[in-house]
Amino acid sequence: MSCEIGTLIGDYRMVASLGAGGWGEVFKAEHVITRRIDAIKFPVHGTPLNRDDEQRFLREIQVQASLHHENIAAVHNAFWTSHGLALVMELADGE
Repeated sequence: MSCEIGTLIGDYRMVASLGAGGWGEVFKAEHVITRRIDAIKFPVHGTPLNRDDEQRFLREIQVQASLHHENIAAVHNAFWTSHGLALVMELADGE
C-alpha cells in the first residue's frame, strides 16, 4: 500500500516512509488521538494479497504480538484497511 505523507489511515496520520522490502512497506505514523509515534507496516503496493499471503501476515502479527523482548518491536495494534491488514508497532529509532 503506497500512501502519501499526511494521509490518514484509520486513526493514524502517515508522517514519513521508513522503508520497503520485498513484502512490506513501513511508515512512521502519528496516532491522531494519543499523539504517539508508531511504525505501521502494510503489504507492498501493487501486490494484492492472496488468501495465503494474508494468512501469513496475520500469523506474523499474532506471533510478534506474543513476543516480549527488548530487541523485538512491541505490537500496539493491528487493523483492516481497504487494502488489507496493517500492523502498528513500536517505533525504534536507529538502524
